[in-house]
Amino acid sequence: MNLPKIAIVVLTWNKASDVMECLESLTGLNYPDYEIIVVDNHSTDNTVEEVRKKYPGHTLIVNSSDLGYAGGNNAGLKYALGKEFKYIFVLSNDTKADPDCLRELVIIMEGDTSIGAAGPVIHDYYNTDQIILSGDKISWITGKLMYNRINKLSFNETAVEMRYLNGSAVLFRTEVLKLTGIFDEKYFLFYEDADLSLRIRQSGYKAVLAAASKIYHKESQATGWIYSPVALYYGTRNRLLFMKKYSSKLSWMLFITVFFSLSIIKNLYKWRKEPVKRLAFLHGMMDYYNNRFGARGEYL
Repeated sequence: MNLPKIAIVVLTWNKASDVMECLESLTGLNYPDYEIIVVDNHSTDNTVEEVRKKYPGHTLIVNSSDLGYAGGNNAGLKYALGKEFKYIFVLSNDTKADPDCLRELVIIMEGDTSIGAAGPVIHDYYNTDQIILSGDKISWITGKLMYNRINKLSFNETAVEMRYLNGSAVLFRTEVLKLTGIFDEKYFLFYEDADLSLRIRQSGYKAVLAAASKIYHKESQATGWIYSPVALYYGTRNRLLFMKKYSSKLSWMLFITVFFSLSIIKNLYKWRKEPVKRLAFLHGMMDYYNNRFGARGEYL
């Protein structure tokens, strides 16, 4: 099989050691032809200098401000879409790629033109035997995106259709991105991967998990923890944005009822001894209703 040239977009923001390890893993890819595009999201450490020094042959895009996950990756996607790449692989800097990761993704997509995006099986970086089956579940009642941790694959298919793919590693078909558009920068951080997955599926293409492809992921490196103030702010604001955009009228009414009757009370009570987290939740909600999206929230 003649495998096409691929663009690999690696977004980084501080933590130079993470991106250097990620780029080192890409040197071992069992794939014949690819170009690496490193996008720096206005790092304040020595990330840019380290990448330039060790990998002078890589394309390096340095953003003048922190554009978040969505805007940062879009800078790389726009560059790649202007070239003749059949596929674009978006990869987070806090990952380590298996040598056959990219090859297996391309083989799956070359064999089925109805696939618009494919993701690898994501393993925990610190416990490599543990698989994080990312994506697939969207609750139209709570608005939460869910994934399950499992210790072994529970399927025998080579590719499994998913409701959405985790943005830490996704191979996109270029012609599909030209049809659907790239990441919605309103989200800045969180839910942008689910949003793009749904647009791909609404356009008639599939989003699949490729069983033979794998990466190793260090979770929550950018936000620190799932319940950090940053995560609470964007998780709250963007959950409302996502649900308003995609849920039916009936589903939206049910979601809002649950959100106001349970989520607000639960979060205010849960973080009663941590006022910063309370404020993060409240500001996320307020910024949604005040239509403040895109750049890093004023509260943060």
